[in-house]
Amino acid sequence: MGDLKHEYERTIADLNEHARALSQATESKSGMRRQLEDLVSQKADVDADLKSHQERNEWLENETERLKRHVHDMQQESADKEIKIVQLTKQHGQDKEDIQGLNIALDAKQQELELVRVSALFPPFYQIPIPSSIVQAQGWDQIKFSYICVIVVSSEKPTPSRLFFSL
Repeated sequence: MGDLKHEYERTIADLNEHARALSQATESKSGMRRQLEDLVSQKADVDADLKSHQERNEWLENETERLKRHVHDMQQESADKEIKIVQLTKQHGQDKEDIQGLNIALDAKQQELELVRVSALFPPFYQIPIPSSIVQAQGWDQIKFSYICVIVVSSEKPTPSRLFFSL
């Protein structure tokens, strides 16, 4: 009976030990289940974040491509405008030269008109040809006009006379 009691106590101790181990295993299983649920929840959050980041990344890549195309278009437009500016600058310079030439021609025609008007006022005998040696010596051969006007004032005539010399 002593042995039986001893075996009974040992069996009870083993059962208590197994009950404690089972209780710990159950607690451990519950803890692991909570950890697994937390991990599943975290994985779902990470998957959602990953999807959100992938969508954002895709949007940013599309936006980057769009901006690259826009920059390229702007660079082409800028280059076209620079070419246009150079062309307009050249044309402006040419126009200035044309205006200068036209102004010179206008001045020449106005002076020629003035000479025609003055010539009409004075009879042709007042126009005296000048020898070419005098013209060259005086440097008058560089003059673009066909007459030189000289105003003569004499004591005999109270009003000045104009003489035109043809070159």
